[in-house]
Amino acid sequence: MGDNVQVAVRVRPFNDREKSMNSVCCIRMIKETQQTIITDPDTAVEKSFTFDFSYDSFSPPGDPKHASQDIVWDDLGIKVLEHAWTGFNVSLFAYGQTGAGKSFSMVGYGSDKGIIPRASEVIFQRIGGAASDGTIFKVEASMMEIYNEKVKDLFNPSSDNLKVRDHPSQGPYADGLTRSAVSSYDEITALMDAGIMARTTASTNMNATSSRAHTIFQIILTQSQVDPTTAKMMDKVSRINLIDLAGSERAASTGATGARLKEGAAINQSLSALGNCISALADNANGKKKTLVPYRNSKLTHLLKDSLGGNAKTIMIAALSPASVNFQETLGTLRYADRAKQIKNQAVVNEDPNQMLIRQLKEELEQLRRAMIESGGMDPGARPGSRMTSREDAALANRPETRMLSREEADERRQKEAEMAAIREQLEENQRLLRESEKSWTDRLKETEELAKKREDQLKSIGLSTNLHDIRAKAKTDPHLLNLNEDQQMSEKLFYFFQNGPNRIGRSDADQPQTIILGGLGILKEHCVVERLEAQLTITGMPGASVVVNGDFVQCGNSRVLQHSDRLILGNVNVLRVVIPAQRVDDTASIHDWQFAMKEMNCKQMDFKEDDGGQTDKEVAEMESRIQEMEARMKEAQESANVKMDKQREEWEAHVRGMQEEMKVKEMELKSQLQRTEEGGQVDKKKLAVQLADQETKLAEEMAKAEVVYERKQSELMQKQRDLEQSLQQQMRETKRLAEKKEREQLERSLLAQDLLRTIPLVKEANSICEELHKQVTFSVKLMPTKPVLAQLGHVADITDAIGTELKVLVTFQDAGTYRSVLWDIDKFDNQIYEMRDLYQLFLENGRNHDAIEVPEGSIDPFYEPPTPQLIGRAYVFLSSLEFGLKIVDHVPILDNRGTVCGTLSCEITPTVLSHQWHDQQRSLIEDTSAPIIAVPTLATFLDTPLRLHFAVSALRGIPGKLCRDVFVAFKYEIGIYPVVGWGGGYNYILFTLHYFVISSGRLCGAATTLIVSVDGFRTTRRITCRRWRRRHRWIPSWTLP
Repeated sequence: MGDNVQVAVRVRPFNDREKSMNSVCCIRMIKETQQTIITDPDTAVEKSFTFDFSYDSFSPPGDPKHASQDIVWDDLGIKVLEHAWTGFNVSLFAYGQTGAGKSFSMVGYGSDKGIIPRASEVIFQRIGGAASDGTIFKVEASMMEIYNEKVKDLFNPSSDNLKVRDHPSQGPYADGLTRSAVSSYDEITALMDAGIMARTTASTNMNATSSRAHTIFQIILTQSQVDPTTAKMMDKVSRINLIDLAGSERAASTGATGARLKEGAAINQSLSALGNCISALADNANGKKKTLVPYRNSKLTHLLKDSLGGNAKTIMIAALSPASVNFQETLGTLRYADRAKQIKNQAVVNEDPNQMLIRQLKEELEQLRRAMIESGGMDPGARPGSRMTSREDAALANRPETRMLSREEADERRQKEAEMAAIREQLEENQRLLRESEKSWTDRLKETEELAKKREDQLKSIGLSTNLHDIRAKAKTDPHLLNLNEDQQMSEKLFYFFQNGPNRIGRSDADQPQTIILGGLGILKEHCVVERLEAQLTITGMPGASVVVNGDFVQCGNSRVLQHSDRLILGNVNVLRVVIPAQRVDDTASIHDWQFAMKEMNCKQMDFKEDDGGQTDKEVAEMESRIQEMEARMKEAQESANVKMDKQREEWEAHVRGMQEEMKVKEMELKSQLQRTEEGGQVDKKKLAVQLADQETKLAEEMAKAEVVYERKQSELMQKQRDLEQSLQQQMRETKRLAEKKEREQLERSLLAQDLLRTIPLVKEANSICEELHKQVTFSVKLMPTKPVLAQLGHVADITDAIGTELKVLVTFQDAGTYRSVLWDIDKFDNQIYEMRDLYQLFLENGRNHDAIEVPEGSIDPFYEPPTPQLIGRAYVFLSSLEFGLKIVDHVPILDNRGTVCGTLSCEITPTVLSHQWHDQQRSLIEDTSAPIIAVPTLATFLDTPLRLHFAVSALRGIPGKLCRDVFVAFKYEIGIYPVVGWGGGYNYILFTLHYFVISSGRLCGAATTLIVSVDGFRTTRRITCRRWRRRHRWIPSWTLP
């Protein structure tokens, strides 16, 4: 019974981008149950996942829930070492979208060391503590990078694309991967730094970023002991694979939309293959139908075969972003991790005699030799592994007997030769493995030193040094350049020191030797010169060179004095920071990272004000303050009104009591008078009763009048209070609406700025590739509204409310040969830029030979865009007259995406077929003129009745000449887009049903009062008049809205 893959998830704090977008946290974790709960920001629906470990690093460090690097190490890192010490293979890999914190958990930054450096340090601490028991420890390290399905050895700068092979006992491995012997933590740290430095220089030269590459750091721990029972040396070998996967957001988006980016054919291919392997392994573990696990679909999964379902103890760390703007990517990562925890591995202790491996290799070699001899591909006395030269191959092909072979025989011979080549290759690899296994540990250490010297010499040749002690000492006194990288792990790893006098910066193939050699796109042979005079640096750009200092371009021939902490961008991908120790006064340089430098340049290019967000925050705060002030005023007004009402009530009650008292007094007087008259014998009871009644009546009338006055005052006061409350509530609603609008605008502006800051460097890169490959194509960034701007139609409130002016980033493809301009969306441009990078890489691999550039079979030329219709503008025809069955003859302006008039559309819309009742009502209205016209008949009477409209375009005027070829129109009415013939080509009909654009009151609803007519055209002579079917239509039959 195997062990399940253990899965941990870790959520990081907000980054600056997410803070600027006012993101909210959509992740919460319950430490006691290890639950991770994600909340959909749109629907507030929660989804819960349970993992082995749930690390909440979003909470502040002082919070008890906060998961620090120490906690992650105690839970996962120590477990990795325990398994390795026992003799198991161990794999720990980090998965998640770019910027989610994978590298922080694996490597760490500064004093917050990650799992890889801690594991390396603890390994040698344990070795030092266990040296007394007679065990011999050997530690080897290797580091490889997988990018675009190419495996690169980061410890060997001269290595090419390595092949991935299978070994019956060792499992999958990279053929020719360097295994450097190390004897201390400092040595393994130096190797890691060398590997990161190799990644940095390679990514610069290849225009790649770390987020698109997988990195595997492998530590091989060998424990050798003499078995007392057999007296043989026994080896216990453990392989610790520490894997940092590429960013997963592209794989998630590709899977969701079905789009296939070029990078998806490589980076996403490996991540997709990894997902397929995890799904197949999870299904097999759950007892479902056994499926073949597609390990060989990518080099990444092939290398991770033992880590996933094989001979290894595996732990996965899923890195999560807490921001609501990354909800979909985070949810995809959680689902990915949830599937991975179902995988079961079959790990065994790798404890075999060392001689067994050697014996197996020798037996395999002998079998391969016999196979080659039997196949006739090797003479018994020939040297094993020898190959035919190309001249021998050509001679064999030109032999008469070879030329006379039939096709079947030729195919059979080619197949046999291919089999022989595979056998030779396997034979050579086994011989190499045998030689490696027979080497002594002293020889291995010596080889490692020689390789380190080779790396240092190669870096010195381009102006770099790997001696950390010399670098740190020299960096305190000498001016130099530090590299900046998008990946913080790869930043500040390359030091370029300046000599006194001129320092030339350029490519390695320059005619004159360069002091500092840079590679990458946009670097010229001789790019610029930096003149050093003690602590003063002055930079001068060469003709055609792209030199940017603090976001400003340095023109050719101009010089600029460099200051400490200046940001320097050379070409497209070389981002550097100037360090002048003599001018260093504070530590502000730490904030000038790669993001800062790129944003600085892009903001100046697009004239984007960075303080807009702060201004919006200030405005929102002011509005919130106004809302609170109005709420206080409304509360104060309510209290004041209540006090006045209470006062009026008290006055009225006092007045009533006074009248009642007065009535009682008069009543008492009357009763007293009646009593006196009775005692005197003069009794006029009737008269007294009348007087008493009059008094009561008078008092009642006064009370009624007083009550009326009181109620009127109360009503007036309550009305004033209601009016004030309504006014304040209206102001509060308006203020809240404006505040929400400002927040929405801030978010949209932030997203727009993010797209721009991302797109501008890519456009610059594409133009540089076109220039170097001699392609007559240019690209530029263009901002366009997502919906048409109706500046001229502002009087129609219901239409302008429905049509917004949000901007989106597009890329203009300009063909200099045909002067044709095409707009690409960001997704398409992303797809094409990867194709361009592949062609540029092919150009570099062939020594900058333009003749060697060929588009691979099955791929699309990224520098060609087939003719497609281009939108000229839109016209808006208002349909209000159709409410009364009237014909519409209109000449409407054609508005482009900027809202400016670019022509005029003349059209007619006639209701040609309607029910008989409509015509009868119209006829009776005209004939019976003596009868009073109570109401003009409208379409409201005929809901759900078919109405046939006759729509004709009679003329288009004022369209720019370069857009006048093959112009056609298409109209849109609420549902779908209906193509129409080229203008002037005939009439077209569409069948409407009134229910869809008439409301019950008989008035046309807002969105239905406008017919949107798109005017499109080509800039080539190709005859295409309908953009949906790509063929010409003279007319279209009637359509019925669904």
